[in-house]
Amino acid sequence: MIVALDHWLTGLSRQQAEWEYLRALCAEHLAPGARLRFCRALEPGVFREWDYRVAFEEICVLLENSSSAVYETLRQFLPGRVTARGLPEFAYDELFRTGNLSSGDLERRLQGLTKFLSSSSG
Repeated sequence: MIVALDHWLTGLSRQQAEWEYLRALCAEHLAPGARLRFCRALEPGVFREWDYRVAFEEICVLLENSSSAVYETLRQFLPGRVTARGLPEFAYDELFRTGNLSSGDLERRLQGLTKFLSSSSG
């Protein structure tokens, strides 16, 4: 599985990696504790795409202020928060599209993406 994940990462552009990080954070099957841990793993400035940075900041605020840090909280409140920051056309349907990855697979994906985004942030 790790080899397949590494191979998957090598084909991503930085912009795609940023988007995939957001999608994994918003995935229904990601454990709430993992969601918060990976939100804290990166600084917003790592995101070069302004709209992705805004979404990441709002995801983190919602998770930090939620007692449960669950998928439903993101799904309910993220669109309004991001729209209020000037991004009404954000691709929420795609962001919240549920894949068939397990929580463990999502965590491995986020670990790889964290390394990728951190190493190419300079």
